[in-house]
Amino acid sequence: MKKLVFGLVILTFIFVITDVNGQYYKHKNDDRRHKNIRVEFFGNHLFGGINYDMRFLPGRLDGFGASIGTGFLYLSANRISNGNNSIYIQDFPLEINYLAGKNSHSFVAGAGIIPMYLRLNYDLNVDVKILWWEFNELKDNPKYFGIPAGFARLGYRYQPEENGFMCEFSLVPIIVKGVFIPSFGFSFGYGFK
Repeated sequence: MKKLVFGLVILTFIFVITDVNGQYYKHKNDDRRHKNIRVEFFGNHLFGGINYDMRFLPGRLDGFGASIGTGFLYLSANRISNGNNSIYIQDFPLEINYLAGKNSHSFVAGAGIIPMYLRLNYDLNVDVKILWWEFNELKDNPKYFGIPAGFARLGYRYQPEENGFMCEFSLVPIIVKGVFIPSFGFSFGYGFK
């Protein structure tokens, strides 16, 4: 697994270092930064969430940027177990990414962390494991906040040069407590300056 993470990091830096002149695209006399707000399914969220992304350098569709988001998941088993059993998870993915491409079409590579807040109501007397948490680990402290996961992103992004519809398809492997979880993401939203 360490080799896979190391390989993804090296691949990201290769795209950063090889800034070919054809990939540099800047609008003349434009000092506004490209941004987007999008809804993402799966990806760096457990189920879905909203992300905001912005390029660091003004007037460029490519280069370094950052993304911040939030999403939640709520599961309840009260009707099945005749008790008060529920789990609420709020995630806050933070990502540094790099776009390489021309005009509106880009390859995206990024890496980040997923801080999470978890609240658990648990009445069952059996050992249950959901996601990567053992419920009996959380019996004494049913609220948790921490950074249990990291992720990488490799994919394709379409974002217009001005304002308009944007979308992204990506492979998003997540690493939780040393376990590699393959995942994918699909997002769509609105790109603007």
